[in-house]
Amino acid sequence: MMTAETAFFVMLAICLGVAAWAGQRQGKAQALGVAMACSLLSASWLEINLAGLPINVSTAVAVIGLIAYCVHSGDRFLSPITLLDALMIALVIWHVVADMVHGAPPLMTAAAAYGEWGLPYAAGRFASMHRSSLRNLSPWFAGVAIVLAAAAVFEAMTNINVWETLIATRDDRVDFARRLRYGIAYRANGPTRHCIFLGVILLTLVPWAASLLDRFQSSTDSDRNKRVAGTLALIALFLGIVATMSRGPILASVVVAVIVASMANRIVRYVALAGLCVVVAAAVIAPERVMQGLESRPDQPVESRIVVLDESEEAVIQSSARNRWLVMKIYGPLVIKGGLMGYGTEDSSGFPPRNLPGLTSDPAVLRQIGIVDNTFIGIGLRFGLVGVVLLVLLFVVAAATAQRISGDASTYFFPNSALTFWTIAAVVIGLALQLCTVYFDRDHGFWVLFLLGVVSGLSVATKTLDDV
Repeated sequence: MMTAETAFFVMLAICLGVAAWAGQRQGKAQALGVAMACSLLSASWLEINLAGLPINVSTAVAVIGLIAYCVHSGDRFLSPITLLDALMIALVIWHVVADMVHGAPPLMTAAAAYGEWGLPYAAGRFASMHRSSLRNLSPWFAGVAIVLAAAAVFEAMTNINVWETLIATRDDRVDFARRLRYGIAYRANGPTRHCIFLGVILLTLVPWAASLLDRFQSSTDSDRNKRVAGTLALIALFLGIVATMSRGPILASVVVAVIVASMANRIVRYVALAGLCVVVAAAVIAPERVMQGLESRPDQPVESRIVVLDESEEAVIQSSARNRWLVMKIYGPLVIKGGLMGYGTEDSSGFPPRNLPGLTSDPAVLRQIGIVDNTFIGIGLRFGLVGVVLLVLLFVVAAATAQRISGDASTYFFPNSALTFWTIAAVVIGLALQLCTVYFDRDHGFWVLFLLGVVSGLSVATKTLDDV
């Protein structure tokens, strides 16, 4: 066992060392992506504090890797700006403006905004800005996915967290109770602070596993056995997501599979649309039955509480699943009242948010509904309606960009085909839905933004002639 600080530097050295070795073998342009893949194996609580900003291994690797990329890439660094890039730049700027309006210091706010949004996005963009990126990086990310998923399954079965046992004890920044769920298995959190965060990260790795599988669909007979690696990674990822015992990531993975199948087959598309209509009708006609189905197994009662909201003086049932609806009911109107600028990061941060006008002051109620488990509402509280629109557009444009590239995928990224980009588009949609049920923590938010940056980088790769 090591201290978190010691483990931070050990893992950082390992990531950079592996990246340097891979850069010598595969080309310097791939080193950034390899380093980022390796950093996924570092626990998120291995952090140091720099000028009041928490820096974990992935953040440090991104900073060092981007600097190295700038040095070695030449004018490749000055690549065309995509619509996704413009939206990300706008979001970073709006973060700074919204917080400064509410009294935040300019320099520290700018550094925090870039670190939260721009840095992970830029790491993904420049790591994948070459036509060989999918071919060279998919084995690394798929390999990491298998390791994370295997560790998650092990943890779900034994209640032993590999990172906490062998490296460093997890901090208490995020509450996480270790217990059986549904009497089936323990909830695995792996190298993250919460099981839902792990589920989201595993979901972001699905495109890499699909890329590895897709890569060998048209290979020669001598290479076809390598398909097993991609298939194994996809199966392992699904088992890893199930091992989190979190409904959101599990349902999101099913949505991803259905979307990909619908893109590939017209009959599946019609069946999926019919199924969607049935689900929507059920939610409208019998919302209580649907909610009960999401809360627990039929033979096991769900833990719930009665909460009185002092604004309406009505008693409502509150539970893990119902909390997502209450978040929209309670905080949604506050987003509207916050207008274009919102309330700033300082006043809207914390659980419950520190200083939101109109929020109930009853401590008992706040303990039950204080966690804003909806990324889009959380961003709306921080940066107002403009922030919400920019974030929504990021996901919409990313999915549309991946779908657009799929038409010419075999031309630009052979041996990868449309399947890889259908999967990317589906995962982006699945992540957007998943983020409606969890707040935007840096543990998983970093890798969501990294994936959006990958989409932009692959889009740039279709517009360039050389392949470094």
